[in-house]
Amino acid sequence: MDKKLKWEKIGVAGVDSGALMISDPCYADMVHKWNSENFSLENQLNYPTGHSGLGVQAPTAHGDGVYPVYALRYPDSDRALAMLVVTDSDVEELVKRPF
Repeated sequence: MDKKLKWEKIGVAGVDSGALMISDPCYADMVHKWNSENFSLENQLNYPTGHSGLGVQAPTAHGDGVYPVYALRYPDSDRALAMLVVTDSDVEELVKRPF
């Protein structure tokens, strides 16, 4: 069996705030309550108690839009070893290179 890692497109992410966030879906209520002013001030999102881990966010290269999302996987696996959101088409070439 070929065990080479491969980037696989798993969907797209829509952006209306000019930024994207990575977080566990079970934290959606906490993130929804986050003060929107903090999104532009820092990348690390903290829990209400102050410690890190709620998520991370960053502005996208070109603001609002729909961006492809890739998962780095072993063949025949549904587990993502890494995820990549491409917000600039020039960078999308990275997923076509052999790993």
